[in-house]
Order: sequence, then C-alpha cells, then structure tokens
Amino acid sequence: MLKKTISIVVSLFAVASLNACGTSSNLLIEDSLINANEQQAVNASSFSGVWKEITKSSEASFKALDKNKDKNITPDEFGVSSPESFTAFNKLDSNNDGKISKNEYLPNLLEKTTLTLRLKNAARDLFKLLDKNKDNGISLEELNSGLISSQFATLFQKYDKQGKNIFGKSNKGKLTKSEFENLYAHIAMSNTSNSTQPAPAPADPSQPAPAPAK
Repeated sequence: MLKKTISIVVSLFAVASLNACGTSSNLLIEDSLINANEQQAVNASSFSGVWKEITKSSEASFKALDKNKDKNITPDEFGVSSPESFTAFNKLDSNNDGKISKNEYLPNLLEKTTLTLRLKNAARDLFKLLDKNKDNGISLEELNSGLISSQFATLFQKYDKQGKNIFGKSNKGKLTKSEFENLYAHIAMSNTSNSTQPAPAPADPSQPAPAPAK
C-alpha cells in the first residue's frame, strides 16, 4: 500500500503593527515567536494524542476480528454475510488474496492524517459548546450537561492528566483542549470499532457507529 509523506504547515503569528508607546519592535517580534512556538507545541501534542488513539483503536479492532490469531482476517472472521459486507471486505483486501493483513486493515498515512484532522476539528467545535465559562477547560460538571454521551464523564479521570499548561498553571480537575480531543477520538473510534466491519468515525460520538448490514 502506497504511503504518502504529508507535510503539515503551521503558520506563525505575525506582528501587524507597533503600539504608540514606542515599544521595541524586536521585543514584539520575539514575544510573537514565543507565543507561536508555544501554540505549535500544543498543536503537535494534540495531533499526536489523537493519532495514537486512532492507532490503538484500529489495532484493537484488528485483534478482535482475528479470532485465530494468525495475523489475518478471513471473510468469516470479518463477518461477510451480504453484498455490502463482501464489498467492504474486498476494499480492504488490496492484494486480492482472500484475507486482510494488519497492514491492509490499518489506515495508511494519508487516511490516518485525514481522520486525525477530522476528529480534532469535530472535538474542537464540541469543546467550544461545552466550555460554558470560556476558561479553556472542561470540568466534570460541564461533561455532565446532558449534551453528550455519559462515556465522556465516565472516562474523565483517565484523560484528566495531572500537569501544567503552557502558562504554568495546573490542569488537574479540567480537561484541556488537547485532553478533550484525545478523549473524543477514543470514544468515536471505540464506537466505530464495536461494529463488525470498519466504518468512518461518527461525527457525534454519542451516536453509535452504523451496524453492519445483515
């Protein structure tokens, strides 16, 4: 399977103008670059976290389907029982040898990058909706708002990593945007993996992934 190298371009903050008080342009530029580097570090960490959730979920799904542990998925293990499921199986069996290897099953670089960005964007929008007090953190109370699945609140402690944000303040007790994106990706991919055959991650993780046709 062809693997394409994808370059992700991160834009730096630009200094638009100097203030009227005669502030040094060098200081403004230096401050802008520091902020940009901090934001890039946050974005890189977030991207990496969602990427790992996709990888873990995909590998767990493959392992669950590979009943005899021979590192291949047969039509019977895949649950082929209809024209639709047969088409889905053949789509993954890229070398047409009648079985799906781990490399064929797991998303390739392009697919994984696309899915990572899609999950991050969906999580970002949901984060904004849940963050009622706009403090850039999601508390357990906000997760229990009734707007989303109870899975989020159940997994709160697991994804609420103790540590400090870029401003040196403790994150404990609230999910940062990065932690929330990882949690969102975990739930979305878990719901997808629960179906017998792979399906795109649902846009709303409170809704289950489509069941395979029978």
